[in-house]
Amino acid sequence: ALNSGPRLARRSRAASTLVGNSRGMLGTGAPETVFACGSPSIAAETSDAPQVGTVIVQVGGGGLSAGVATAIKERVPSARVVAVEPAGAPKLSRARAAGRPVRLDKTSSIADGLMAIEIGGLPFAHHQRYVDDVVTVDDALLAPTVRLLIDRMKLVTEPSGAITIAALMAGLVRPNDARPVVAVLSGGNIEWDGLQELLARA
Repeated sequence: ALNSGPRLARRSRAASTLVGNSRGMLGTGAPETVFACGSPSIAAETSDAPQVGTVIVQVGGGGLSAGVATAIKERVPSARVVAVEPAGAPKLSRARAAGRPVRLDKTSSIADGLMAIEIGGLPFAHHQRYVDDVVTVDDALLAPTVRLLIDRMKLVTEPSGAITIAALMAGLVRPNDARPVVAVLSGGNIEWDGLQELLARA
């Protein structure tokens, strides 16, 4: 693990340097095919996938959500897949309304891992085919959810990871039936100082 600090620009520079010094490949939440193809492994980790009723996954650039939605729906067609994004970064909601990817003028959220301004073309095609619903979550719900996950489940997540549970706790996503609900907690990239500041808001 390489600790490059909490800022996106610093992380991007560090990642680029690391890739330049190795034979690696940079995978981000943007519309790279490699990211969408790798993400289904998260769905494969759901050992009881054949019994899953609802899967909730966050949306950044679209690669993670597209990969998870595709894997779940191909394995369990009757499952419902719900994508969740910050209210201040509704790129998938806008894209589905327009029928094509739409570039937002700006985004704003404490869920900084989900602030892409546009869904990629490949992920969007998968979203259209495999995602049943999209909901947006207000930032005010995120800090309390991060605290809840720490207090009750002993899990440290950043707001981008906790947003799926926030949607569930707020009633924005309701199970269709008695089958299990799976919420993806993607994102633990938060340092102690940032976590303290966030919890002070909760």
